[in-house]
Amino acid sequence: MYGQPYVAAPPNQPLRLPPETHQQITPLANQQISMPPKPTSKVKRLKDGRFKFTLDPELRSILFNATASALHFDANEFPDYLFALLQETLETLRELEEPRLHRSQVLAMLQFSSKYIDGPTQVLIVGMVQSAK
Repeated sequence: MYGQPYVAAPPNQPLRLPPETHQQITPLANQQISMPPKPTSKVKRLKDGRFKFTLDPELRSILFNATASALHFDANEFPDYLFALLQETLETLRELEEPRLHRSQVLAMLQFSSKYIDGPTQVLIVGMVQSAK
């Protein structure tokens, strides 16, 4: 089958596949296709102005590692208050299952940790924060 040249069927005739192709395709066609799970990450805006993050383990790890990287590699460039704010954010991400962060913590995390997060994930996180209700 692989060594044979490709020949297009005439325009008025259906394309006929060899029988071995049907044997390969039929089991695949009978399989159930499962939908991907609903995203488990979301951000909710609380009455006191804080943001409640409900994160799946992968996104939680990304935010934690990006914040830790910013603290490790860029700490010399940060003023003391910013270093303390990011360190508090990191501890909150580590300790709480659903961290509740103040607006200043979220903005600092997004601004200074974003260079350690890939583009599509940045868009996802910023979109979740912007759409938080």
